Formats: sequence, C-alpha cells, structure tokens
Amino acid sequence: SGLRDKGGRVVADADGRLYHAVLHKVDLRYGEYGLYVAYHLQLLHNPVSDLYVLYTSWGGIWDMQCNPQRQTTPFTDMGLAVKEFRKVFLSKTGNKWEALPTEPFEKKPKKYQWIQNPPPTREQKLRR
Repeated sequence: SGLRDKGGRVVADADGRLYHAVLHKVDLRYGEYGLYVAYHLQLLHNPVSDLYVLYTSWGGIWDMQCNPQRQTTPFTDMGLAVKEFRKVFLSKTGNKWEALPTEPFEKKPKKYQWIQNPPPTREQKLRR
C-alpha cells in the first residue's frame, strides 16, 4: 500500500507474525473462463499520525497490479484495528487468524484460500 511508502510499517504480533495476508479464490465452474480473484489485507501503523490503518484491496487476479479496488480504514487503537483485521480474515476464509500458529489452515467451500506468509525475517523482528 502507499502507506508503507510513506514510512508506515506492517504491524506484528508479540511473536513477530505480521498482520498481512494474501488470499485467492479460484472456481473453474464459474462462467466461461472461471473465477480468479484475490484479496489482500494488512494492518499498518503510521508513526507520524499514530494511526493504525487496515488496508484492503481486491479484484480479479489480472486487476491486482493495475487497478484493484481499495479501502483504508483508520483506527486510533491498535486493539480495535487487530480485532477488525481478524474479523475480515475470518469472514473471507472461515478461519480464525489467531488460531493459525497452532492449527492448520482449513480450506472452506466458496471462501478464499490463504497464501501463507513466510516467517518474519530477523530484520523484521528487530524493527518491532
């Protein structure tokens, strides 16, 4: 998102896991060419304004680089921002974000699939 370019950072939990998710949904039975859509969400902190921003973007796979739909939702409280991130993740995937470190992601019919984030790098952990 543009906020990262302006000094915003992706928020991490106490274990260093970033609040960042890339989701996709493919349904080959949909229409003539099938359905290929993506959904991206991340929680950012802007240190200048001290706001937490839930950034979401979505659209067809081919639209995500050029012209995705976007929404930014600001929060003054990190706890409320994290709660909203988890709520959106659950509604899109049918899985609880907070359960993923210990439970495997379960594919659900008609829901988005999670493209698993790599573990945070040492540098990302040090920046927290």
